[in-house]
Amino acid sequence: MNSPTRDCRHLLLIAAALVASVGCQQPEETSRRISEQAGVLRVQGPSGVLLQPKQYEKVLVRGGSQVTYVFLHPVDPVLHIYLCEAEGKIVSQHTLKDARVRAATSVSRCRAITPQRIFVELHINPSTELGADVNLTTGEIACYEGNRFTPSSAGDKVAYFRDPPHFGDPAETESGLWSGAQKLADIPVRSGKRIVWGPSDKTLVAIIGDRNKKATHLVVDLTQRPPVLHWSQDRPANIPGLLGDPRATPPEQRSEPAVLEYGPAVVKLRGLLTKQDLPALPSGTMETPETCLFLELDPSVAVSQGRDEWDVPERDISRVQLHLSAALHKVAVAMTGNHVSVTGSLFHEHTGHHRTKVLISVTALSVTEPARRE
Repeated sequence: MNSPTRDCRHLLLIAAALVASVGCQQPEETSRRISEQAGVLRVQGPSGVLLQPKQYEKVLVRGGSQVTYVFLHPVDPVLHIYLCEAEGKIVSQHTLKDARVRAATSVSRCRAITPQRIFVELHINPSTELGADVNLTTGEIACYEGNRFTPSSAGDKVAYFRDPPHFGDPAETESGLWSGAQKLADIPVRSGKRIVWGPSDKTLVAIIGDRNKKATHLVVDLTQRPPVLHWSQDRPANIPGLLGDPRATPPEQRSEPAVLEYGPAVVKLRGLLTKQDLPALPSGTMETPETCLFLELDPSVAVSQGRDEWDVPERDISRVQLHLSAALHKVAVAMTGNHVSVTGSLFHEHTGHHRTKVLISVTALSVTEPARRE
């Protein structure tokens, strides 16, 4: 028979293991450093990791005095978040070992919401991303499945749309508007276009519809319990300047990217050409890893509504996947690592093989700046 003291120690060990499994600060790792050179990120230490451009994301926090690096581990299905001083010294480390991370193919976006909070989006499939609300001070991480995540200005709330699984039952005809873990309303399947928070984060407006219909505005009053919903096809007059007013956008999201059109319009993009081997699709439709080519844009661009139903508006696009003929694919592979100019037509993702929100069907490409050789 075990003694009470031994049983108590056993329970403490179990509790410690449970805390470690969800990810927390790891003081013993803070002596490690991170270095970034020519777009390559190196996590130094006994279990060091070397990451190529766009295998990771970074964002400045706390007035630019610190930087947060976010990446999916190349081997283990774990999301790593490092808070560092400007010179690369690791201040704290957080990890997310949620089972849903296993289905993610890349870190699609990372935003600083407040000095203490960042919001990370992991790409899963054309209709679903995994959003992670990370508290850099406490290490708490809240996860949500959906798309078009829109954190409030205070960072304590996040609104988003949730659609049926991309490879799920085609009979499902309802999507939803959510705030955190609360479902606010049912909406037609894949009809959510944009979410905007109102003054003091007490109201939000969801824009719903497609290009063939006049947009519907769903205004949600979050001060009421349950929240009060108001549907209208008119611009909400009780929230002056909320839609289309740059002052209603958080400072870190205020940018004026070039607005491009989907095909058949022809566009020309410039950026760094990269290659990445991505894991097989979780749906089982692809048994072997897939080698994809991407164009890393600087600056980012926006895309307006297209002719096809799935060609929905997008903003802050900093990475596009290249869709190439067999002949052009061989040419592009040889150009990997160079800055290139790409000509073609844009289209929106609509299958699991599409690894970015916007892709370009390439008709021509050329090197504009050769890669530097050591």
